[in-house]
Amino acid sequence: MKTESPTPATVLVEIAADGFITVYGDQHVQVRIINRPIASNAENGCRLDELIGWILPWRYREIYWPGNVRTYGHIQRMTLAGVQHRVAQQEIVESIGALNGQHQTRKQAKVLRAITA
Repeated sequence: MKTESPTPATVLVEIAADGFITVYGDQHVQVRIINRPIASNAENGCRLDELIGWILPWRYREIYWPGNVRTYGHIQRMTLAGVQHRVAQQEIVESIGALNGQHQTRKQAKVLRAITA
């Protein structure tokens, strides 16, 4: 008998240009934000991992493992003009695809997004 997996909680993390972080989610979602210091070398990075693991409350310490990473990213400075440029590029790519009558595969769409980013 197959059991259904529970629907994962949805969380949105918004990072403003000034570094202010806002986390959106349902009331039952518990979130903890940590600010990891810069490590001067790999050995200090390992020490930071241990330190963070010890100072986190238990519920977060249990999930603070590489295998539990769900996504990651890098913060880049973004301007309204830059966003408008990306949207325009995406619209051009979509128009070309529609004119050619082609449906893009996920891999093709990913490559096109990387090119237009």
